[in-house]
Formats: sequence, C-alpha cells, structure tokens
Amino acid sequence: MAEKAIIRNSNFNADSVQLLSEFNTSMLEKIPCAKDGFELEEIDGEILLYSPSSTRSVYLNSTASLIWRLCDGKNNVRQIVDQLKQAFPEAEQNIEQDVTKSIQLFVDNDAIQLEQVS
Repeated sequence: MAEKAIIRNSNFNADSVQLLSEFNTSMLEKIPCAKDGFELEEIDGEILLYSPSSTRSVYLNSTASLIWRLCDGKNNVRQIVDQLKQAFPEAEQNIEQDVTKSIQLFVDNDAIQLEQVS
C-alpha cells in the first residue's frame, strides 16, 4: 500500500513529543543507506519510490524525494539535515522533522537501512 511522505500531525501529546525527540536524537547519528532494488520515478507528475522485485511502492513529495537522494551511505542523518538547512534556510525550522519522518517512512517500507557510525 502506498503512503504519502511528510505527514504533519498536530495531535501529539507531551509523551509522544518526548519519545519522538529521543528517537530523532539517536537517528541523527546513523547513516541511511538505500537498499538495492528501489527506484525513484516520476509518473504522471507523482514521485514514486518503488521496488519492482517486491512490488512495494511509496508516493513521495518533492522534499522526501530529495531526502531519498541523499541517503547514499556517505552522510549521517544530522549531516543530511544540515545540508538541507543550508540549501533551504527559509524552511529551517521544519527540516529536521521532515528528514526524520521521511527516513522513518523509508525504514518502515524496507527501502533503507540505518547503519551505526563505527
């Protein structure tokens, strides 16, 4: 089943925000690596991340597709956040949340793996 990336939810309570904050902090130091077999395609104006072998697909917005392209195994999540903050200073306050939500979406759909920095 396809999902839209970057979904904002204003229904978080204080406990949810704390858990998300702790998760984001640990995620920031990990290196996201795209798994083989996933392809990014634009079809009829929609951006689709899919795996032909598993028939798994995820609809992405432009932000999530840019984040996908940065999951190349060279930078940790914090570095990806910093790169995007430099490129898009007008959106700086939302970037960390957008990056971590997108990466979690990729992990949930088995499109990337998060590697520990050694």
